[in-house]
Amino acid sequence: MAFRMSAINGLKFDERLVLYGWLEDKEFSRKAAKNGRLVESSLLAGVHLGLQSGRVSGKRYGYSQIVNAWYLHKKHTLSLREASVNILKALVANAAKTFRPESHIDRRGRLQGNLVGVMHLLSGACRPEKAAEL
Repeated sequence: MAFRMSAINGLKFDERLVLYGWLEDKEFSRKAAKNGRLVESSLLAGVHLGLQSGRVSGKRYGYSQIVNAWYLHKKHTLSLREASVNILKALVANAAKTFRPESHIDRRGRLQGNLVGVMHLLSGACRPEKAAEL
């Protein structure tokens, strides 16, 4: 993401989206869109310098995939449809790939985190910062 400073003056990332900050880019860009329009260009290229080993455990990441989407829905950042699609994609991908996981992705851990997140969501104990406690 690239922003003009005048468009993001005073904006901050949500500190409740801990660790990897799953969906924090979407949340931040939607805040920025309130200060002006977002522009997409095929003339620009971005490079993600991510690490194959990952920054957090699969379980924590999987938890964030569920809980962060729901949290952003409750903040009115994501529609119910967007949050549901994010949650379902995570569950289906992690469940399906548990049987033949990629060597660098902890699909079993992600699925465990997904299930803990769903349990917390259903019980009303859904808090993004809980990912750090797993």
